Amino acid sequence: MVQLTEELVARSNIPVKYKKGEKVPHYLRRLTHLYFANRNIDCVDDLSACHSLSVVYLYDNRLRKVPRFSFASHLTHLYLQNNQLYRMENLANLHNLTKLYLGGNCISVVEDLNGLKYLQELHIENQHLAPGEKLLFEPRSLQAVAMSLCVVNVSGNRLDNLVDLACLENLNQCITTNNLLHNVKDLVAVLTCWPLLFRLDLVGNPLCQQAKFKDEIITATSKLGLLDGKEIKTITREFLLNWKAQKEARKKAKHCSKCKLATAVPGMHKDISPLTRPKIPGRTIPYRSSYQHPSQIFHNPSYYL
Repeated sequence: MVQLTEELVARSNIPVKYKKGEKVPHYLRRLTHLYFANRNIDCVDDLSACHSLSVVYLYDNRLRKVPRFSFASHLTHLYLQNNQLYRMENLANLHNLTKLYLGGNCISVVEDLNGLKYLQELHIENQHLAPGEKLLFEPRSLQAVAMSLCVVNVSGNRLDNLVDLACLENLNQCITTNNLLHNVKDLVAVLTCWPLLFRLDLVGNPLCQQAKFKDEIITATSKLGLLDGKEIKTITREFLLNWKAQKEARKKAKHCSKCKLATAVPGMHKDISPLTRPKIPGRTIPYRSSYQHPSQIFHNPSYYL
């Protein structure tokens, strides 16, 4: 196992090289990028001498805790995917963080985002969750980044709805593939809360098996330009909107006609008696019980009276 220390940084932070005659303290102070991906690192020591850090690459290691980088006030990008992290911690003081990559860890709750008012991207896909668990979201953390967050990747986390993310009103991209989303109407209700949404990825969800699910999504989102990697053309959206408007108009007209008919004939929708043949006024032909020969009828004028 490897512990990341200032000494190790000074010795092997490739590709940042020393300037001629530069000493270690000065080298550490001017570092803006830390390149230690895939180094079997399981612990990060105090690196406060590197206070100019803006980008840290620590993905594909064996970290069990989020390292403390509160000393790096300029840190904007933090890459921690594919480690063994179980909690989101030591993040609240990274006030200038804009991109956070945590995919492929063991995190079960999205939390500790308070104070990250500039966070624009959150990548937390494919967490190694316990059987039957799904990724949860702490409401206060999401509210803290509701105005800044533009990109969210929550793929592969057994999510059956996106209601918790509805508060992210400035969301531009939502990547939620290989989840358990099954209700199109519930999804559309959330999409209406994201007026700026441009990209939506849904591949691998049960609702993708439903007929015309894309039509409902396209008509519910005015800015959506990419759905499952395919461009949504303007002519397609206009056609679907016109078709939807005509369908609703026909439905409304049918409903109105029923209402008018019910108003014109009160109670017609209730128990309607069967039709009966009306009686026609006038003289009726008397019934003659005795049989008369046709010759008798012909010579009897009273028969026609």
